Amino acid sequence: EWHGAGAGQILVDASVHGEYTSNPPLWRWMAEYAAEHRLGMHVHVSETQSEHQASLERWGKTPIQALDGCGVWDCGRSLAAHCVYTTEEDWALMAEKGISCVHNPWSNLKLGSGVAPIPAMMRAGVNVALGTDGMSSHNSADLFSDIKLAAVLHNGVERDPMAVNAWAALEMATVNGAKALGRKAGVLAAGWDADLIALDFDRPHLKPCHDVMENLVYSVKSSDVVLNMTGGKILY
Repeated sequence: EWHGAGAGQILVDASVHGEYTSNPPLWRWMAEYAAEHRLGMHVHVSETQSEHQASLERWGKTPIQALDGCGVWDCGRSLAAHCVYTTEEDWALMAEKGISCVHNPWSNLKLGSGVAPIPAMMRAGVNVALGTDGMSSHNSADLFSDIKLAAVLHNGVERDPMAVNAWAALEMATVNGAKALGRKAGVLAAGWDADLIALDFDRPHLKPCHDVMENLVYSVKSSDVVLNMTGGKILY
């Protein structure tokens, strides 16, 4: 009923919550439904160590691989949320089948789940987008806080100040996110959806500005947003 509503502003995807909360008959049914209706797929994957290990004990496969056996990832565009304990074999499958990792750094740290191996996934060719997770897991939908955390967390884990640089973090929140959702957005270019925000760079905490990109990632707050445009229409 709502798929495509608002001139395409609202789009619907299929979803299997997770390997550990469902079963193979449902996976196969949902995979067929997504293919029939040309929808993407959304699944929580390897968020915790116990979830990942339980899948190995049940099927002898990781959650990504177990779901793949029932065609869950065959729709051509899928979102795998979290991916904290995914493996190199998982990343190869994700890159091959167009499965995007949706990184939720604040949620994963708050819940003590761990830190997803994002730099390694990016090197393996996986599209990595950025999410906040639900409010019961994060308590905040402030995407800018997740952008900043994604840009510094992995540098500390890898002991490399360029493990995830400012540009890579911003791409996760824009063009990579649009790709994961199957939208022609995230880039300011002719023929692309005019979905954008404008920020007030005259705020005191954004002075001095030695580098616009680094200010966007490390210093901007959500309260700095002064304009929101969707499909060329100013909403705020």
